[in-house]
Amino acid sequence: IGNYAFQDCSSLASITIPDGVISIGNYAFQDCSSLASITIPNNVICIGNYAFQNCSSLASITIPDGVTSIGNYAFRDCSSLAAITIPNSVRSIENSAFSGCSGLVSILLGDQLTTIGEYAFDGCSSLTSIIIPNSVTSIGEFAFYGCSSLTSAAIGNGITSLKGGTFCGCSGLTEIQMPNNLTNIEDAPDYHQVGNTGYSGFYGVFSGCSSLTSITIPIGVTSIGKKAFYNCSGLTSVNIPNSVTTIGEQAFYNCNNLSSVKIGKNVSNIGEYAFYGCSSITSIIIPNSVTKVGEFAFSGCSGLTSVKIGSGITVLMRATFQNCNSLTTITIPDNVIRIEDANSWGVYGSTGVFSHCKNLTSVTIPNSVKHIGNAAFIDCNLTSITIPGSVESMGSSVFSNNRNLTTVILEDGITEIAKGTFSGCSTLSSIIIPNGVTSIGEGAFQNCNALTSIKLPESLTSMGKNVFPSSIKSIELPDAFTVIPEGLFSGNNFQYIKLGNNVKSIGKNAFGSREPVIE
Repeated sequence: IGNYAFQDCSSLASITIPDGVISIGNYAFQDCSSLASITIPNNVICIGNYAFQNCSSLASITIPDGVTSIGNYAFRDCSSLAAITIPNSVRSIENSAFSGCSGLVSILLGDQLTTIGEYAFDGCSSLTSIIIPNSVTSIGEFAFYGCSSLTSAAIGNGITSLKGGTFCGCSGLTEIQMPNNLTNIEDAPDYHQVGNTGYSGFYGVFSGCSSLTSITIPIGVTSIGKKAFYNCSGLTSVNIPNSVTTIGEQAFYNCNNLSSVKIGKNVSNIGEYAFYGCSSITSIIIPNSVTKVGEFAFSGCSGLTSVKIGSGITVLMRATFQNCNSLTTITIPDNVIRIEDANSWGVYGSTGVFSHCKNLTSVTIPNSVKHIGNAAFIDCNLTSITIPGSVESMGSSVFSNNRNLTTVILEDGITEIAKGTFSGCSTLSSIIIPNGVTSIGEGAFQNCNALTSIKLPESLTSMGKNVFPSSIKSIELPDAFTVIPEGLFSGNNFQYIKLGNNVKSIGKNAFGSREPVIE
């Protein structure tokens, strides 16, 4: 039967194809919307592309044993089709072959099938189970996308890699049997293609499988791809085997019932947002094999009370533990040299490494750390902090708004107190600034209203504006402080200022409208 032979015959209700026919051409019965019954003879070996697309009244069809290929879109949107048996002769089910068959409840796949194309069963929303035989070696992207009634899937051992979106949106899936030979759970594609329009989205292999409560990742898997289990809100535990080396970006994003995670001892990279919003996780051990934990990896894990960071980490990336509100104590390992800078204020506040960990009362910073990034501990609940002398630089607002911070020890070696470092630490009553500090940034102690006096080191040469809280009434400047810029103390409430012996210039309005006693 040639291409387009009966296309758009919308009144055609039934047809018997004679025995001599060996192929059904492309678009042969496309849009025959009244076609309810068709008999395909045993001699047919090929069903062409779009052959029965949009035959919305077709309730059943027997594919004869002899057909080797079912073409692209062959039965797409045959919404009345309830069951289909793929004979053993079929080697390939091409792209979107049964896509949109919303009434399809049952599929039996032949045991000689090797290829299931992209979107092959996309949108088969009534399908309840699928067994993929061991003969299948390739399953295309989005093959079972949106099969929302699918409760169980068994994947044969011929599959070594699962492509992005394969079971994405299978919200009823409760049981998945992974193949023993699986080595790779692939990344989600950047775009989900529908027609000629690309839609960005969250299309990992199992993204949105919200009924999935447990998953067994086979030993042999080396990579868990980007968004693999994104929004699997029913998932409660996961054991990542030692074979895995990479956990991709957003792999377990927003799995908010995930309470138990064991990370294998050979994982080297945990991607950005990997466990973001997993609010039920209570503890995490990052093994020594891990050399990088991406930005926001554990952000929003609000139930997290215990974290052990392995010795392989040298840099803590921004927002790694942001908004972990149950975290009370953290020990940073002595191999860490850098606590990375925040770069913005987002929907959930500052993106400092430990920002907004509102119950974090204790942190140990080792002597290996050379840089503490801006807003790293902003809006936490620290009561004391020791900043080691190894720290060469600090970003702005590092400890801002730690309202119960009473004790700060700055070790010798520190040369700078950055902008807003302790601003809003309202119970800080005393601090010793070591000799060697040459600069104090704008607002460094602003609103530290329990602080009534402060001794500035002899090494100090410059300050920003509004460094001190209104509770400090007097200040003595060291001899090294030779230039008082315009408006430097205009926002302060000093009653007395003692200048150093080497002051060379005093800028306009340096002391504000209420001039203190100056000596």
